[in-house]
Amino acid sequence: MNQLKYNEKKSYFALLKVEIARQTKIGKAFILWKRRNEINWQRDSMLQEDFYLKHSRNINFNYHSHPVRFMLDYIESGRPGRLTGMWANRHGAYNMESGVPLYDKKIIEFMFDVPIEQYLAGGKRRSLLRRAMEGILPPEIQWRRDKLPYTPDFHNRIIQKKKS
Repeated sequence: MNQLKYNEKKSYFALLKVEIARQTKIGKAFILWKRRNEINWQRDSMLQEDFYLKHSRNINFNYHSHPVRFMLDYIESGRPGRLTGMWANRHGAYNMESGVPLYDKKIIEFMFDVPIEQYLAGGKRRSLLRRAMEGILPPEIQWRRDKLPYTPDFHNRIIQKKKS
Protein backbone atom coordinates (compact mmCIF):
# COMPACT_ATOMS: atom_id res chain seq x y z
CA MET A 1 0.00 0.00 0.00
CA ASN A 2 2.88 2.36 0.77
CA GLN A 3 4.39 1.83 -2.67
CA LEU A 4 1.03 2.27 -4.39
CA LYS A 5 0.36 5.41 -2.33
CA TYR A 6 3.72 6.83 -3.37
CA ASN A 7 3.42 5.92 -7.08
CA GLU A 8 -0.20 6.94 -7.56
CA LYS A 9 -0.07 9.89 -5.17
CA LYS A 10 -3.33 8.88 -3.50
CA SER A 11 -4.34 8.71 0.14
CA TYR A 12 -4.64 5.42 2.01
CA PHE A 13 -8.39 5.99 2.17
CA ALA A 14 -8.63 6.42 -1.63
CA LEU A 15 -6.56 3.27 -2.20
CA LEU A 16 -8.57 1.30 0.35
CA LYS A 17 -11.77 2.41 -1.34
CA VAL A 18 -10.59 1.52 -4.86
CA GLU A 19 -8.51 -1.59 -4.20
CA ILE A 20 -10.47 -3.32 -1.45
CA ALA A 21 -13.88 -1.84 -0.63
CA ARG A 22 -15.21 -1.86 -4.18
CA GLN A 23 -14.42 -5.60 -4.43
CA THR A 24 -16.76 -6.49 -1.54
CA LYS A 25 -20.48 -7.22 -1.95
CA ILE A 26 -21.34 -4.05 -0.05
CA GLY A 27 -18.94 -1.98 -2.16
CA LYS A 28 -20.34 -3.39 -5.41
CA ALA A 29 -23.90 -2.76 -4.23
CA PHE A 30 -23.01 0.82 -3.32
CA ILE A 31 -21.44 1.43 -6.73
CA LEU A 32 -24.54 0.03 -8.48
CA TRP A 33 -26.77 2.23 -6.33
CA LYS A 34 -24.62 5.31 -6.94
CA ARG A 35 -24.60 4.74 -10.72
CA ARG A 36 -28.22 3.63 -10.98
CA ASN A 37 -29.22 6.53 -13.24
CA GLU A 38 -26.13 6.46 -15.46
CA ILE A 39 -26.11 4.81 -18.86
CA ASN A 40 -24.10 1.62 -18.58
CA TRP A 41 -22.93 0.28 -21.95
CA GLN A 42 -22.64 -3.23 -20.46
CA ARG A 43 -26.15 -3.19 -19.03
CA ASP A 44 -28.09 -0.85 -21.30
CA SER A 45 -28.27 -2.26 -24.79
CA MET A 46 -28.38 -0.13 -27.90
CA LEU A 47 -30.02 -3.04 -29.72
CA GLN A 48 -33.58 -2.87 -30.92
CA GLU A 49 -35.90 -4.35 -28.31
CA ASP A 50 -37.23 -7.22 -30.47
CA PHE A 51 -33.69 -8.28 -31.49
CA TYR A 52 -32.55 -8.13 -27.86
CA LEU A 53 -35.52 -10.20 -26.62
CA LYS A 54 -34.98 -12.80 -29.34
CA HIS A 55 -31.26 -13.33 -28.63
CA SER A 56 -30.69 -12.36 -25.00
CA ARG A 57 -31.64 -15.81 -23.70
CA ASN A 58 -28.48 -17.17 -25.38
CA ILE A 59 -26.26 -14.77 -23.43
CA ASN A 60 -25.17 -15.57 -19.89
CA PHE A 61 -25.50 -12.42 -17.74
CA ASN A 62 -24.73 -14.22 -14.48
CA TYR A 63 -21.94 -13.14 -12.14
CA HIS A 64 -19.06 -15.63 -12.03
CA SER A 65 -18.05 -16.33 -8.45
CA HIS A 66 -14.79 -18.00 -9.51
CA PRO A 67 -13.33 -15.80 -12.27
CA VAL A 68 -10.11 -17.82 -12.59
CA ARG A 69 -12.07 -21.04 -13.12
CA PHE A 70 -14.35 -19.23 -15.57
CA MET A 71 -11.36 -17.93 -17.56
CA LEU A 72 -9.66 -21.33 -17.61
CA ASP A 73 -12.88 -22.92 -18.88
CA TYR A 74 -13.14 -20.18 -21.49
CA ILE A 75 -9.57 -20.74 -22.69
CA GLU A 76 -9.94 -24.53 -22.76
CA SER A 77 -13.18 -24.24 -24.76
CA GLY A 78 -11.25 -22.91 -27.75
CA ARG A 79 -13.49 -19.85 -28.16
CA PRO A 80 -10.58 -17.35 -28.07
CA GLY A 81 -8.91 -19.25 -30.93
CA ARG A 82 -12.08 -19.13 -32.99
CA LEU A 83 -12.31 -15.41 -32.33
CA THR A 84 -8.75 -14.75 -33.48
CA GLY A 85 -9.37 -16.98 -36.50
CA MET A 86 -12.40 -14.88 -37.37
CA TRP A 87 -10.26 -11.72 -37.11
CA ALA A 88 -7.58 -13.28 -39.34
CA ASN A 89 -10.20 -14.18 -41.95
CA ARG A 90 -11.68 -10.70 -41.86
CA HIS A 91 -8.28 -9.05 -42.09
CA GLY A 92 -7.27 -11.35 -44.94
CA ALA A 93 -10.15 -10.00 -47.00
CA TYR A 94 -8.48 -6.57 -46.76
CA ASN A 95 -4.92 -7.80 -47.42
CA MET A 96 -3.98 -7.32 -43.76
CA GLU A 97 -2.28 -9.65 -41.32
CA SER A 98 -3.21 -9.86 -37.68
CA GLY A 99 -1.79 -11.51 -34.64
CA VAL A 100 -2.69 -11.49 -30.97
CA PRO A 101 0.39 -12.76 -29.14
CA LEU A 102 -1.17 -12.46 -25.68
CA TYR A 103 -3.83 -15.01 -26.71
CA ASP A 104 -1.17 -17.70 -26.93
CA LYS A 105 -2.20 -20.59 -24.68
CA LYS A 106 1.28 -20.89 -23.10
CA ILE A 107 1.35 -17.19 -22.27
CA ILE A 108 -2.14 -17.32 -20.75
CA GLU A 109 -1.24 -20.37 -18.64
CA PHE A 110 1.94 -18.61 -17.51
CA MET A 111 -0.05 -15.50 -16.53
CA PHE A 112 -2.35 -17.64 -14.37
CA ASP A 113 0.64 -19.28 -12.65
CA VAL A 114 2.47 -16.03 -11.83
CA PRO A 115 2.01 -14.99 -8.16
CA ILE A 116 -0.51 -12.16 -7.89
CA GLU A 117 2.07 -9.92 -6.18
CA GLN A 118 4.04 -9.73 -9.43
CA TYR A 119 1.28 -7.75 -11.15
CA LEU A 120 1.67 -4.88 -8.68
CA ALA A 121 5.34 -5.24 -7.70
CA GLY A 122 6.87 -2.03 -6.41
CA GLY A 123 3.45 -0.40 -6.32
CA LYS A 124 3.40 -0.15 -10.13
CA ARG A 125 0.29 -1.29 -11.97
CA ARG A 126 0.88 -3.71 -14.86
CA SER A 127 4.27 -4.31 -13.28
CA LEU A 128 4.83 -7.78 -14.73
CA LEU A 129 4.43 -6.68 -18.34
CA ARG A 130 6.27 -3.42 -17.75
CA ARG A 131 9.27 -5.25 -16.30
CA ALA A 132 9.15 -7.80 -19.13
CA MET A 133 9.54 -4.91 -21.59
CA GLU A 134 12.80 -3.72 -19.95
CA GLY A 135 15.28 -2.94 -22.72
CA ILE A 136 12.62 -3.44 -25.41
CA LEU A 137 10.51 -0.30 -24.93
CA PRO A 138 11.87 3.15 -24.14
CA PRO A 139 11.37 3.87 -20.39
CA GLU A 140 9.01 6.80 -21.09
CA ILE A 141 6.64 4.37 -22.83
CA GLN A 142 7.32 1.41 -20.54
CA TRP A 143 6.50 3.30 -17.34
CA ARG A 144 3.94 5.86 -18.55
CA ARG A 145 0.86 6.21 -16.39
CA ASP A 146 -1.52 7.92 -18.81
CA LYS A 147 -2.71 4.79 -20.62
CA LEU A 148 -6.21 4.10 -19.36
CA PRO A 149 -8.27 1.01 -20.10
CA TYR A 150 -10.45 1.18 -23.20
CA THR A 151 -13.82 2.72 -22.45
CA PRO A 152 -16.84 3.46 -24.62
CA ASP A 153 -15.94 7.17 -24.64
CA PHE A 154 -12.54 6.40 -26.15
CA HIS A 155 -13.28 8.25 -29.39
CA ASN A 156 -14.57 11.31 -27.53
CA ARG A 157 -11.38 11.42 -25.47
CA ILE A 158 -9.26 11.23 -28.64
CA ILE A 159 -11.24 14.06 -30.24
CA GLN A 160 -10.95 16.21 -27.11
CA LYS A 161 -7.20 15.54 -26.95
CA LYS A 162 -6.81 16.70 -30.58
CA LYS A 163 -8.74 19.90 -29.85
CA SER A 164 -6.54 20.83 -26.87
